[in-house]
Amino acid sequence: MDRFCFVAIMLFAMQRNMINCSIVDIINEIDRERDILSRADLLEFEFSDAMYKHNMHDVSFGIYNKYFDNKQFLERIWPLGV
Repeated sequence: MDRFCFVAIMLFAMQRNMINCSIVDIINEIDRERDILSRADLLEFEFSDAMYKHNMHDVSFGIYNKYFDNKQFLERIWPLGV
């Protein structure tokens, strides 16, 4: 698992109030929600959704806020350029 996936999983957990759950429970919830999407696609969507909430609605994700300015992470959700 790369850093992007870890951060996206934590953002997924934070948005669903699952911080105290095990990683297995969080991955199982991801699998239930992803339907036909791959896990990676769903995690990219979750990251961009969290970034939208952070930028537009001033939602704070604590120490994970710094990743919204990470160029490599932004390239992952916007592959044509940042």
